[in-house]
Amino acid sequence: LDPAADLVAAQARWNFVLNGMVEQGWLSPADRSAQVYPKTLSLSQASQALGVPTDDRAHIVERVLEELESQGIMRAQLAAGGGRILTTIDARAQQLARDAVRTQLRGQPSNLHSSLVAIDPHSAAVIAYYGGSEGTGFDLAGGLAWSPGSAFKPFTMLAALERNIGMYSVYDGKSPLIVDGRSYANSESRNYPTLTLKQAMTQSVNTAFVRLAQDVGASAIRDAAIHAGIPREINGKRALAEPDSGEPGIGITLGQYPVRTIDMASAYATFAADGMRREPFFVREYDNSNGSVEYQHLDKPQPAFDQTDPAHNAQLARNVTATLTDVARSSQIALTGGRQVAAKTGTHQLGDTGHNSAAWTIGYTPAISTAVWMGDPANSAIKSAYGADIFGRGLPGAIWQRFMNSRSEERRVGKECRSRW
Repeated sequence: LDPAADLVAAQARWNFVLNGMVEQGWLSPADRSAQVYPKTLSLSQASQALGVPTDDRAHIVERVLEELESQGIMRAQLAAGGGRILTTIDARAQQLARDAVRTQLRGQPSNLHSSLVAIDPHSAAVIAYYGGSEGTGFDLAGGLAWSPGSAFKPFTMLAALERNIGMYSVYDGKSPLIVDGRSYANSESRNYPTLTLKQAMTQSVNTAFVRLAQDVGASAIRDAAIHAGIPREINGKRALAEPDSGEPGIGITLGQYPVRTIDMASAYATFAADGMRREPFFVREYDNSNGSVEYQHLDKPQPAFDQTDPAHNAQLARNVTATLTDVARSSQIALTGGRQVAAKTGTHQLGDTGHNSAAWTIGYTPAISTAVWMGDPANSAIKSAYGADIFGRGLPGAIWQRFMNSRSEERRVGKECRSRW
């Protein structure tokens, strides 16, 4: 009986057992009378007493336990035997992620929530993982999935490059565009003359990318995304596809299918790593209670796009990166010091309401790939404190920019200190 659910019933059972022990002669009446029902703690109090975090770090604990389970190291074994787990999380990077989210959400409507995942492209180690401020709530970074909007366009660009359609190929950006009876429009219904795909990426021209998707095919875009790192299944369902047919529609190029924050950080990390694909991970090593290494992560990089030609594989990734290098500046979320960064913003509309339900910024340098999502798990319209619709380049972009800048500054200062020592 759980005292948190029914304290009276739990106390009655406790008394029943002790009295039975006296009747059986296992406990003296004097010792029985000295017994006092133990103090009970709430779940959060108990977790704190045991040193288990209940804030955003609790989501990390859960991901770590899930990863160990996938290696045959079960929770019961850990609970009984203990041991030492070395994770990939950088404690300072985690603090910077927490600070970036909380700073930008301060004073904003209470329905706004955000997640942030940062990955080292060279190893796919997850160095920061913010899935929400309440560790007992939904995991917004690796649990729930959200439509990424235009942040999915790099995968369309990858599919095009694989078919010898280059970043300087010219496409029509007129709006609206009717395809199979459905209308596609640019942001604010803007019209663009013919423009290169690099320009279309920088300006996030929807109609140009729909036309490109018609040329390369929705299935090719889906395959490109999976090769980069989007899982084939997300939360037990086939990813990037219509539920009835199992095949993607042309709207895949505009990010109509839900993905998780960690998926986008991982897939963009493949571009940052010159096309070498690695599975994101949280556990570097587990040593059992005897001090023996029972599990150790092994680096298993694979060419993501062309397994027969390493040079071509790397060139495909670099060409995607080249289409993304002007986005941060154009979106007014450039990094300090003029540091070059590849990035893409994305916004998903809330049905036909004219408002938005999710907004993203994902971007990377050779050292880090970071994805930021903002939305409302209740799927309501997301608006700022001023009542304005939120777009990827807005609050999510500010969180991403703050984290990337602060992380870079920390590493710079750290290197200077080490060089002086």
